[in-house]
Amino acid sequence: TVDLGSFSTGRSTKVYAGEGTNHVDVDQATIGADLFAQAGAGNDKVHLSDLTIARSARVYAGDGTNEVAFRQNSSALAVSITTGLGNDSIDLSESTVNGSLRILAGGGDNGIELFDLQLLGSTSVLTAEGTDTVAIESSTFGTKTLISTGAGDDTINVEREIPDNNSASTFNGAAAILAGAGENDIV
Repeated sequence: TVDLGSFSTGRSTKVYAGEGTNHVDVDQATIGADLFAQAGAGNDKVHLSDLTIARSARVYAGDGTNEVAFRQNSSALAVSITTGLGNDSIDLSESTVNGSLRILAGGGDNGIELFDLQLLGSTSVLTAEGTDTVAIESSTFGTKTLISTGAGDDTINVEREIPDNNSASTFNGAAAILAGAGENDIV
């Protein structure tokens, strides 16, 4: 377990957790450069919350059943999240990304939630083979958006429910949803 909280640095912050079951928490921090968090193969949890990141955030979770949460954060340049083979859960909520967002989920049954986000650059969400679910609610998307799921019976929900705050998602640029081979639902 790695638990970093309540700190401020003008430098990059790097967290490396090896193979096995890892739990990485970084919260309530101001990071003056980049944030990089890597967890090796195993069932990992990487939680990043209440952060101000001057440049970019990159998360890599290896093969295994992984849980990645990016909540109540602000990143000036970019956010990249990559997971390996396994049934992964990726949750981004109540955050602002002034640059690009890139999510790459490896093969397996993956769940990706994008809730209450301000994404000012391009967004790409890519999943490999498996039964994947991508849910989008109350978010603003910038220049262009691509949601692409690999082969499998996938579900893509955009505004599954009317939010209480009546703030439906907005796509300010070109948007494409591509579902791979399988019985897919796009709602």
